[in-house]
Amino acid sequence: MAAQRTREVGIRIALGASRARGVRQFVLEAVRPLLPGLIGGSGLALIIGRLLQSQLFAGSSGASVALLGLGMAVSVAVAIAATAVPAWRASRVDPAMALRAQ
Repeated sequence: MAAQRTREVGIRIALGASRARGVRQFVLEAVRPLLPGLIGGSGLALIIGRLLQSQLFAGSSGASVALLGLGMAVSVAVAIAATAVPAWRASRVDPAMALRAQ
């Protein structure tokens, strides 16, 4: 997404936006659709875990909040890393070159 929008980044920087602000915008655009999925998926995981409680070994929990939180944190970290690296690379492009590129 960020690599395809290099020209947009160049225009924003040419108009005075900071590189960090451009990167932050791309990261927020990537994380925004992730949050409803995490919330909905967590709710479904808790419900299904409770329903399958009788199928698990004795002493194990079907609704481990710690594991659910860890999975959510890893998902958010991967989304941020997958977006921030290409966005930072696109923000390093010279604004004049980005404006000339077609």
